[in-house]
Amino acid sequence: MKKNVIMIALVIISIISIIYGQFQKTEANRQRELAWQNAKLAQEMAEKARIALDQAEKARLIAEQQLAIAVEQSKLAAERTDQLLKQNKKSK
Repeated sequence: MKKNVIMIALVIISIISIIYGQFQKTEANRQRELAWQNAKLAQEMAEKARIALDQAEKARLIAEQQLAIAVEQSKLAAERTDQLLKQNKKSK
């Protein structure tokens, strides 16, 4: 009788261990899938960040070029204003 009770207890423990093992396996697979999705998302975000950085650098270069043009135009406008003022003084 004691042997039967021990055997039944061992069978129950084995069944519970198998069920728990299957649960852990399923949970590990779910966690692995989530980790893979997160890694893929992180890679996509890193690529988008790189693209945004490239675009920002291009925009900065364009802004520098536009600033240089604006400064040059300002100088030309100042020179032209001086010429017109001198001509205006001469004509009076």
